[in-house]
Amino acid sequence: MKEQKRDFPDSVGGKEIERTLIECHGPLINLGLALYAKLSRETTLSLFQNGDRTIKKAVLAGPSIEYCDYYGASGLPGFGILHGDFKEIVDSFDEELLRPALSNGSIPDELLVRLYEKREPFASLTDEQWIRAIGCTVSNPRLSTPYDGPMDAFSEVPYRKVFTAGWKLFETLPVNNSTAVVLSYLGESLLPKSHDMDVHATIKRWEAEGDGKSNY
Repeated sequence: MKEQKRDFPDSVGGKEIERTLIECHGPLINLGLALYAKLSRETTLSLFQNGDRTIKKAVLAGPSIEYCDYYGASGLPGFGILHGDFKEIVDSFDEELLRPALSNGSIPDELLVRLYEKREPFASLTDEQWIRAIGCTVSNPRLSTPYDGPMDAFSEVPYRKVFTAGWKLFETLPVNNSTAVVLSYLGESLLPKSHDMDVHATIKRWEAEGDGKSNY
């Protein structure tokens, strides 16, 4: 049976329900809200900033992860309320918190694209950290979910950017055993045709011997 997620709309009634549940001060209630409910922006931020690490991981693994995007830098209203918190997780490379976020199918597409292209907020990661962060995405169901929406470039092209950026890694990442392991899992997850890849050249590139080490 498909798991159902409860939406508490960003409205007076929804916020009242959330407030009532939060005021129960029940750890299991808060955990359930973080994992399964689509919460309002205010409740999401409160749970994340006031909760322990278990609650933080639950928020990052839950459907409210959409507020953990990078739009805060662009000044768009109502988005990016966890922007600063997420940047801190990346900068400290807190993999225990980073993994549930990057493997969450509800994470904004833009963050996945920015990770694969090593742009902010991931630009300062070391190469080893970057590879490990990419590895955190291999179980993300978003990578294997075909586009299902209006047949127009305004919707379909942005959706496919995640696949394009993922396949591009096979052409750009350094050739060694560590990256080969991560890319082998990534290739199993990504939809098979979303990038105009020179397959022959890419295969030749990976025929080189690795460094004999794997850190993943």
